[in-house]
Amino acid sequence: MRWHIVVETVLLGATAMLMNCDPSGSNRSSPSAIPSAARQEAASTLEQWSKVRTLLGSNAQRVETACDDKSLSVRHAGAPGRVLLVDSRYLARFESPHVSPYGGAESYWQMLTHSKLRAIDPNVLHSAGPHFIDALLAARALAQFADYWGVLETSERRLPQVDSGGFQPGSVSGWLLVIDPKAPRLMCQTKISATSSEEVARSARVDPEKAVCRDFAIQLINGLDASLRRISRQLVLVAN
Repeated sequence: MRWHIVVETVLLGATAMLMNCDPSGSNRSSPSAIPSAARQEAASTLEQWSKVRTLLGSNAQRVETACDDKSLSVRHAGAPGRVLLVDSRYLARFESPHVSPYGGAESYWQMLTHSKLRAIDPNVLHSAGPHFIDALLAARALAQFADYWGVLETSERRLPQVDSGGFQPGSVSGWLLVIDPKAPRLMCQTKISATSSEEVARSARVDPEKAVCRDFAIQLINGLDASLRRISRQLVLVAN
């Protein structure tokens, strides 16, 4: 299955002159110098993202549902809608905000949340600190980068391991839910599962642990991509 990757460059040079930004795009203004409209925009963005978690909880029933491809085709003028991969565990960051769940041994799973979303620090948006404008511009860019979120809920999440006892394959299972984060609303959903390729582990000669982890990441993204295409031909997964 082909691994779809969407790469876009968002130009923010013109916007950098607004709201007390310096030419480098990095804002060092005091919180009191930030316009109230910008603060309200950041608060609204965080509230919107935290509502996605509420939506997930209120739609606990998981039944595979296809997307409305006809409407998607009209909405995007025949082009594919871009679905940003987001780990449901990561959404907790935008509520209090909390610490990232990808510390220590869990750092491997950061691949389940697109780097553009991980780059936005909710603490900065909440506090309107010295880098507030940078974070706000990043949030705006994220909205332009992807049309929908593919939220991954996992019932099983196990890393592959290579040790003296041999090879233990990694596995993930759960659901991929396509969500319009602006509404927010659930558009469609599909069951997913992925397992390490044992052949790669056995043939690895250099740094086998890294080899099996890399293989597992490929198998997982390919599995997510295949599951998404099962419920829609008008959507493409944006994984990293």
